[in-house]
Amino acid sequence: MKTDTPVVEFMTIAWKNAGGDPHSWVEFNQALRSVYHIAARRFPWKKGDIDEINKLGKLGYVLGECGYEGIYSAAVEANNVSAYTEIERYITRRPIIADDVDNRKRGRLCVGSRFSWNGEDVYVTSFNNHGKATCCSYSWTEKDGRMGRKLKHRYTVGADDIKADRKARRNGGES
Repeated sequence: MKTDTPVVEFMTIAWKNAGGDPHSWVEFNQALRSVYHIAARRFPWKKGDIDEINKLGKLGYVLGECGYEGIYSAAVEANNVSAYTEIERYITRRPIIADDVDNRKRGRLCVGSRFSWNGEDVYVTSFNNHGKATCCSYSWTEKDGRMGRKLKHRYTVGADDIKADRKARRNGGES
């Protein structure tokens, strides 16, 4: 007899009890998205947990337009190793580990991460289908007494790019 892991059990209970109007799934999806984020931040995960959770229903609708990026970011920000490695396995993404990420010596990149690239502070805005991060730097502007930001540069950065940059810096060169 198979025993569900805590995260699968948690998601199953939420799926069966989230309620919501049968004519509008918005409330149901929002509740489950919150539960998924809690699980990504706090629960221990095992290989295959996402496959089991997906048997409950179409979680693409639950996760919304951000898909797995939102729960991946939640897991990375909470340093939930078991969760982010399971998500990487499921979405078949090689992790991108950069230096000085969000004031940590080294860390995984996720949507919202800040790190230094080409001498600029950049922010990860998305990932493409090849597992590379789209990163942007901004200049700050003021208009009508309000601060705003304007896109300065956009970069596409992968794990190999980070490694090459690290090697160049270690050898005294610039990336």
